[in-house]
Amino acid sequence: MAIEIYSDLELTKPISDAQLFEGLTYYADLTDQTLNERQAIIAKAGLANFGSKQLKNEIWEFKIDGFVGHIQFSDRTYQVRSTKLALDGSGDEQFQKLLEDIQETLGSFTFRYGTPSSASVTSDAQNLADDLRRLEYLTSSFSNNSDLRSISTLLNILYRRPNNVLRDTTEYIKAGKPGRIDVRTATRNLNKLGLVSLENRSQYGGIELGGKRYSATRLPTIKKVTSYDTPENRFIKFVLNDFEGLCIRLRGDHPKNDRILSDANTLLALVRQHLAEPLFREVRPLSYFPSHSSVLTRDFAYAGIYEHFMRSKYGTSHLLENLEAQLRFSSLKDIATLYEIWCFTQVVNAAFDPEDALYIDGFNRNLSKLSNGVCWRTKDIAIYFNKSFSRKSGSYSLTLRPDIVVERKLGTNLRYWLFDAKYKVKITKDVSGVAHSGDIHKMHTYVDAIHGSVASIALYPGTANISYPRMLKADAADIESALRLGGVGAIGLVPGRGQPDVKRAIEIIGSL
Repeated sequence: MAIEIYSDLELTKPISDAQLFEGLTYYADLTDQTLNERQAIIAKAGLANFGSKQLKNEIWEFKIDGFVGHIQFSDRTYQVRSTKLALDGSGDEQFQKLLEDIQETLGSFTFRYGTPSSASVTSDAQNLADDLRRLEYLTSSFSNNSDLRSISTLLNILYRRPNNVLRDTTEYIKAGKPGRIDVRTATRNLNKLGLVSLENRSQYGGIELGGKRYSATRLPTIKKVTSYDTPENRFIKFVLNDFEGLCIRLRGDHPKNDRILSDANTLLALVRQHLAEPLFREVRPLSYFPSHSSVLTRDFAYAGIYEHFMRSKYGTSHLLENLEAQLRFSSLKDIATLYEIWCFTQVVNAAFDPEDALYIDGFNRNLSKLSNGVCWRTKDIAIYFNKSFSRKSGSYSLTLRPDIVVERKLGTNLRYWLFDAKYKVKITKDVSGVAHSGDIHKMHTYVDAIHGSVASIALYPGTANISYPRMLKADAADIESALRLGGVGAIGLVPGRGQPDVKRAIEIIGSL
């Protein structure tokens, strides 16, 4: 017999439509089950982390907070969806729509790299540790040729079948030989044709110059040649140059540490051996990231090297990959984390035009793991995900990492507008959704502790904007006052609706 789930502690309102809502409290009557049976039912449903630990109680209380999808409780399947999102469908479908929105937004931009060293932009003490972690990772994964997925093995596979394109090139061949003649090129380059004077002016053909006719002994023809100077090969060369720069930097930072020097020198020799491959002789420097390249994401060798590069630079935890795996395999899916990433893409989308030359420092195409300090920027504005502010770099107390930092240079000083994603909303009788007071308190922590910060705004899935300008006489009803004069506040940001308030906030910041 299936165990009922109720929406009230008195057990008078059973869930009859098999639909639960994320963030609400529910109750299950486990009176007829033993302690072991209760534990087995809860574990099978995946609810061990969402309910009361007091399993001796006959009425078990639980709340699925921050997750959507479905659960199997006793002999019945329940759908778990969110009321915070203006997205139709089941919880699984809501999660998928939000994930697809993130991927579509990121796919609309073309990114351009700075120098390889610019990818390390975190300004606190994590830099040194990050370099050493990268060295350890690359040393273990580069030279193990017995492993099909080692970097050296992947590069050797790539050399045997490198990505290439056919390009037109002009050659001058002896007249009369077969080939497609390029008449325009011929007229522009008369000095290369090998002209021979024709004695009889009445002869047809040839080229007339200064009243005389000439025949050409060489003619320009267009031929197809194989070129390896492709965006994908430029990226591989960029990766190797980045590894080379890491080794050189570590040798300079640790001149007396024999172990680090040995590992850095060994890795540097391997990297330079690969950079000397004939493939890279005609490959020019990387100028933009080939974000839509199927080769870079699907080809075994190219995708493998790309993955090693991202794992070495941003760690081994691939967040978006985990979220995609949840979509396919998990009954409950982390919608709160996905909302945080979605908020970042919405701020980016509001600030940048797809036609902008968008430069990146520490960019991870798949958002597998947005590392501390990852930055997307144009000449006018920069947007960070989890930028770190320590005592040495902006915070006068503890190290703080707001979810999103919008940075502008006003005069000679850098100024920051801090945004933090909060997947929480307070339902009231007169307003359908407002921010929790605790989240506003957290905004004070950021704006008061971080030097150069102007305003700190919570982004939450509600409907009401809240503004607390620093100047008491300012218009507290308008978020613009806090953004211009300083202060804290909250902006409702709901997936499935338009985002005019975030767009307007970015426009205000850009106008200062």
